[in-house]
Amino acid sequence: MCSINTTQSKEFIDTFNFQAISLVLLQIIKSQSKALTIFLDSLQKGKLGPVSVRIGVAESDQEAVASWNNLSKGQKLTAQLSLDASQKLVVKVSTAIKLHQVFVMLRRKNDKREIAFVAQPETAGKTDYKLEVDMTANAKDLSYKSGVYEVILFLGDFSIDDSTEWQVGEVKVQLPAGKPKDVNPLYAVNYGPKPEIKVRLAPQY
Repeated sequence: MCSINTTQSKEFIDTFNFQAISLVLLQIIKSQSKALTIFLDSLQKGKLGPVSVRIGVAESDQEAVASWNNLSKGQKLTAQLSLDASQKLVVKVSTAIKLHQVFVMLRRKNDKREIAFVAQPETAGKTDYKLEVDMTANAKDLSYKSGVYEVILFLGDFSIDDSTEWQVGEVKVQLPAGKPKDVNPLYAVNYGPKPEIKVRLAPQY
């Protein structure tokens, strides 16, 4: 009969337990490694891809645009567009992927005041976006200030690493008369000269 002493039995059990624990740990590491790989893959940034823009002017009470200006990514209008109070600016954007941020900024050239309008998906689930800025309905947003505005398109998403700021061109707008909304002094920004700051140091004793 073969006998195993207590010391040998303990060594055998310890070895078995170590191997079992090692197998369990190996499985945990493998599963965590797979999860980590999936997570890292999800952080990989893509590219914006091709973008096309159609920009034109339409009468406020009509859907049809008199004449479209078609632009590819990076191109600018060859001529300044003109709008009066009875018209609206129409911007359509078509992208290769769905974006979280598509908005158009109008920046007045003489004082750099700006306002952003969000372009909404034109078709649910698709990658085409549309914005209409009515020169009467949105006159208050523009502080009733006529003049030349730069049209700047912003395209962005957390899944891409080449979010774009694209100056599309310029529009000259004639807005109806009105009183600009009062600016809360807490949020007003004054770009002019500031009063001199005088500091008086306490005497040293």
